[in-house]
Amino acid sequence: VQAVDGSEIRLRADSICVHGDNPQAVEFVKHIREGLIAEGIEIAPLRTFK
Repeated sequence: VQAVDGSEIRLRADSICVHGDNPQAVEFVKHIREGLIAEGIEIAPLRTFK
């Protein structure tokens, strides 16, 4: 994650929540998905997490 001062903060996330109440939400999620796949990160439905 890039902080407001420009530095990078490493973190681990198990899920990503995106609000869909903006016209660019679907396009934003497409870019997130493409980036995750390009990095070899597995994408799975939330219901599969335990």
